[in-house]
Amino acid sequence: MSLAGKFFMHLGKEHGHTGVVVQHVEGRYILVRMDRSEDMPTSMQLLDLVDISADFDSDGDIFNEWEFFDTREQLEAFDEWLSKTQEKFESAEGVARH
Repeated sequence: MSLAGKFFMHLGKEHGHTGVVVQHVEGRYILVRMDRSEDMPTSMQLLDLVDISADFDSDGDIFNEWEFFDTREQLEAFDEWLSKTQEKFESAEGVARH
């Protein structure tokens, strides 16, 4: 399976980015175009496939997760779902504190 042409969402511990895989580059590398965000302009980056494997912190929580999609619409639907899920979680967390 090729990742070329796939849209992605990178969910890091402190931030996330979206973009598209432009092409597979020799061996274990991919060229990606990152979408513009509040903290980063549009850019091209060469990534090692090892870097897109999920990493875990000392508590076992994922802090480097990559999700891949066939279309921009699927990516946007996932982002919307993720935002709603986060809002529900934060709302429930706030209720639990009181």
